[in-house]
Amino acid sequence: DIAAAEAAAKRIAAAGFRDWFVIRDGEDARAVALGLYRNEASAQERATALREAGFAVETVPVGAGPARHWLDVSVPAGFDAADTQRRIETPGQPVDCGALAEPEPVAP
Repeated sequence: DIAAAEAAAKRIAAAGFRDWFVIRDGEDARAVALGLYRNEASAQERATALREAGFAVETVPVGAGPARHWLDVSVPAGFDAADTQRRIETPGQPVDCGALAEPEPVAP
């Protein structure tokens, strides 16, 4: 019930955590939201801190809109990042990543 969510929020605040909000309506009513994060790593870092403080935490994606994905890429010497960015900035157009640059072999 909402009283339990409010009590949990008070314990969270007493433990020194800020940026929480008791959800009162909708599908997630009676939950305590603990902030919005730019990326999953930041959310997981906060979740770990809360778990270490003794709270049961679940991280879930929120918001409408397209999913966002990150890629870490190794590129060859001489790779022109600005040119590549120009070539992939056309919204809604598929990108053949293999055509952007030939990868250099990575030493084991």
